[in-house]
Amino acid sequence: MGFCPFSRRAGTPSSCGLSRSPLVDPIECSSVQAAGVPVVATSVGGVPELIEDGKNGCLVPPRDVDALVTQIRALLCDPGLRNRIGSAGFTRVRDHFAPAQMIASFTQLYDELLAATGTR
Repeated sequence: MGFCPFSRRAGTPSSCGLSRSPLVDPIECSSVQAAGVPVVATSVGGVPELIEDGKNGCLVPPRDVDALVTQIRALLCDPGLRNRIGSAGFTRVRDHFAPAQMIASFTQLYDELLAATGTR
């Protein structure tokens, strides 16, 4: 998996793709979301900071196979849910993690740090 530019998003959020395993890496989650695909991820590490359960993705407890199956089945059986969660994930990544947004955020952080140290 790699970065999916927003302008070259393949398919629509209603298309359903599944990862080879439960997602545990925030970068992988955001790459899937950038493609408009709904994410089912385990609630470990930084993933819960990226995924709002039931809104822009689905979180399941680690090692809970039944919860994982339930979430995947819900997405496979409900195109409306799949579309809503896929679209919300895409929107979150676009609004918070697009290159221009990341540059602006880092620039603001650096300016604040420099101002706090009296360097600027």
